[in-house]
Order: sequence, then C-alpha cells, then structure tokens
Amino acid sequence: TAVTSDQLRLYPDPLSRAVRDQAAKVYGVTPEQVLAGNGSDDCLTVLYRAFLGTGDRVACAWPTYGLYDTLAAIQGVELVHVDYKASASDWVLPSMLPRQEAKLVIVANPNNPSGTVTSVADLRRLADQVDGMLVVDEAYIDFAEADGTASSMLPFLDRHANLVVLRTFSKSYSLAGARLGLLFAGAPIIANLMKVK
Repeated sequence: TAVTSDQLRLYPDPLSRAVRDQAAKVYGVTPEQVLAGNGSDDCLTVLYRAFLGTGDRVACAWPTYGLYDTLAAIQGVELVHVDYKASASDWVLPSMLPRQEAKLVIVANPNNPSGTVTSVADLRRLADQVDGMLVVDEAYIDFAEADGTASSMLPFLDRHANLVVLRTFSKSYSLAGARLGLLFAGAPIIANLMKVK
C-alpha cells in the first residue's frame, strides 16, 4: 500500500486500533488484551513506569537481556538477578525467582543470550507463585519451534491475571525499522497501561 503525503502529515492513531484489531485476530485474543508499542522495548518501558516506583524491586533470571537492567536504572528501582540453575543439558528457572518480593518478575522465553526455552508448565507454575506481575518476553519465541505456539504463554492470559506477554516484530519478522512491539495482558491491565502510554 502506498503512503500518501496526506497520511504523513497526520499523527497516527494513539490507540493503534487497527494494529490491535489485527493482532487480536492473529494471536487469538481480544483487542482489549493488546497494547502496541514502539518495539517491545517501549512496551517494557511502559510496564516499568506503570508498576514500579522509586525503590521498588524487579527480578529476572540471569543472565538475560541487558535492557531490563537499563530500565531499572532509569526508573530508580532495584533489579535482582537470580541465576539460572545449570544442568548437564539445559538451564532451569531458579526456584528462588518468585521469592524476591518483586513487583515485576521478567523471564525471556526463549532466553537471550542462552536460547533456553522454559516450558509452559514451569511458567504457569511461576505465574501462580509470583506476588506481582510475571512478564514473559517472547521476542524470540518464533525461533523456539515452527510457529511459536507450543512454548507461548498467550493462551493462558485469561487463567493468570498477573501475566503479561511481550512480542516484537524486530526479530523473526525482520522489521526492526518498523518499531512495532505488542504487549498482551488482561483487559483491565491493558486499560491502565494505555493511560501510562
């Protein structure tokens, strides 16, 4: 589709309704469960701003994506690294991860940089154990298997009120320049995140 000069002079829809409607169809959720951001990094920034105040705590399995640390420093919050447990053939989520008194717990799945895939069963168990919000960053999920569905937490949004799932078009879709990221959560969470965005 060609972009006209008339379209370029107008601000885009701040609610990204067309993107959210299409994402809902593709991912099997409702538009009210989708927030569109300028990449998943923007979605992470919105989460930090919405859920964390100065001195609060965020936790993640470590090592992982470095932006989690950068955003913690910007927001003035403490980021706790909880080391993965290494086995002979895999890395396993640390059992202490949900016990960090963190308002946000973040797991990249598959993990960056290890490529470790945490099972849906383990992530659902973690969602039940976390007192705050569980953020599952699925930036690389399409590399986990053919269609990224067997390892995704998207089908469980309605079963875990504290679950947030992130997706990006920068990786498997090779659209980094488009700066499009999606955040999925329950409709009440999305409504509040929209206010922050």
